[in-house]
Amino acid sequence: MPHAAPPKRNAKNLKFADFEIAPRAGELRQNGTRIRLQEQPFQVLVLLSERAGEIVSREELRRHLWSSDTFVDFDNSLNAAINKIREALGDSADTPRFIETLPRRGYRFLARVERLRGNPRPIQPPMGVADKGGAALGRLLTVIPGFQGKTLERRATGRLESIAVLPFENVSGDPETEYLSDGIAESLMNSLSEIKEIRVVSRGTAFRYKGRLGDAQVVGRELGVEAVLTGRVLQRGDDLLVGVELVDVAMDAQLWGQQYNRKFSDIFKIQEDISSAISEKLVLRLTGQERKKLAIKRYTENREAYQLYLMGQHFFYKWTEQAMRKSEECFRRAIEKDPNFALAHAGLAQYYNYMSTLEFASPLVTIPKSLEAASRALELDNGLAEAYNYLAFHKFSYAWDWSGAAELFERVIELRPDFVLARLWHCLFLCATGRICEAMDASRTAVELDPLSANCHYFASIPHYLVRDFDKTLQCIHRALELDPAFGWAHWILGLVNEESGHYQEAIASQRKAVELTGGLTRMLASLGCSYGLAGRRAEAEGIIGNLQHKARVGYVPAFAFAMVYLGLGDRDEFFEWLEKAFAERSFWLVYLNVEIKYDSVRSDPRFQEVIDRMKFPELERPGSIPARSF
Repeated sequence: MPHAAPPKRNAKNLKFADFEIAPRAGELRQNGTRIRLQEQPFQVLVLLSERAGEIVSREELRRHLWSSDTFVDFDNSLNAAINKIREALGDSADTPRFIETLPRRGYRFLARVERLRGNPRPIQPPMGVADKGGAALGRLLTVIPGFQGKTLERRATGRLESIAVLPFENVSGDPETEYLSDGIAESLMNSLSEIKEIRVVSRGTAFRYKGRLGDAQVVGRELGVEAVLTGRVLQRGDDLLVGVELVDVAMDAQLWGQQYNRKFSDIFKIQEDISSAISEKLVLRLTGQERKKLAIKRYTENREAYQLYLMGQHFFYKWTEQAMRKSEECFRRAIEKDPNFALAHAGLAQYYNYMSTLEFASPLVTIPKSLEAASRALELDNGLAEAYNYLAFHKFSYAWDWSGAAELFERVIELRPDFVLARLWHCLFLCATGRICEAMDASRTAVELDPLSANCHYFASIPHYLVRDFDKTLQCIHRALELDPAFGWAHWILGLVNEESGHYQEAIASQRKAVELTGGLTRMLASLGCSYGLAGRRAEAEGIIGNLQHKARVGYVPAFAFAMVYLGLGDRDEFFEWLEKAFAERSFWLVYLNVEIKYDSVRSDPRFQEVIDRMKFPELERPGSIPARSF
């Protein structure tokens, strides 16, 4: 299949401003930190910088970097590559510092370029994974259960028993095909996770390296694994090129590498071949059942349906309302192409669950649709853990069927012990039903499965918060923020802790940050309004109510949001009026009424107890009497 022909790599690194290009390593760095740049834009940058000050025509770029028989739109592809370079360098076409466009002539690299001699500067760990001193990740992993004492030495058996499948690189230069490289990597993770004797790094942890790939050995040591799989994906029409490399971390040696040049219709066979080769190279002893599981399950034979499903997952994990609505469209179109595609039905259930949880839509509308989609998925595949998970969520958050939810969560975890989302939702269920010590165990397991997930550390803070162990709450939150300083939900918990500690101005600052970082989620706005009320800043709290009323005129705003602000203002009658409306809406947040310490100020009111009775919570040990356990 025709594809871009890489230029000959110059042995010397190139330096300009605070950037450095390492042609052999295929890396762009800024002050030692790797900057994401896909292969094709990187090749263009190398060629332009090597000829700094000269005009390089578009025809020269075509001749050097695109094969003569390529059938992509060259002009659009080159324009996209230049835009990617400018984005990586923080450059502008209007006021260029580095790349100047000369209409109808080509491009010129403006900066002075120095060819470095000797060894390049040390590379710092990827941005966002470690701090500037490079120590944050190491500190973090030493306090996470399950990572203490890990070794990269090959076992006496000769087997390698842990692997990280890193996000595959999309080298097409087209961000619209990013879903495919992500989907192949995730499918391989799921397949390898079926083997009991190998530990596979979770999606959340592995995908933190998306766009920051470099030395596989360094990444492997950071993640505490013995092998690392990297890959590249290039799709051109119906042609699919997938290149993979398996690296032994301790030996810093390639165990295996392969390039697959096939039709897109062979995508399942490619994934099966890769999984099989990995098990062989890791010297795994598989049972017959495990060999069957290693085969990529073909939920559909319809190529278009599978592509649409992967696109749906890609949009979903952007976590914005607009992108999530795009994911719904993709899942629905996939189902139209293949009505028996179980994963697409599960994807639709996933979408409806989160539209409710993030309060983009009313639970009265979304949760019944989620139930319908999850039930259909199980009709098609009664072993699909994802579908059971969404049914468990329905019974927990909407039907308030506590025993039914407990049974379903147990079923999910039995099917997929490594299913991080199920562990997190189970943690919330255990919190809501007052089983705080068990909730701590569930969140601890989630962190062990996905130690670099800020979300997991955030969930781990919740049981400690409910028993007023604020020291341990803050330990978990600080770990979350060390991993992702822009994680809004962690700032939200900080605000709650400050409220309960009587530090209202600090609580307001934290809630403002949460509002900013989550794009103004109504839950965060309501918490900010509550903080204003508790601080005695009534005008600002009423301003939040006005804001919510305005949003309600154009979209969905949960009644519970208004109840929260009135709780902070100390207006009990308004609080209970809106609490009744929230009950009628089946608000997700009602499941915490029996344990959330914020409601202690109204817990003695008969109206509060009446709502508790109607929800038929199981008998529970009061949170205040449960000893906090060390995380």
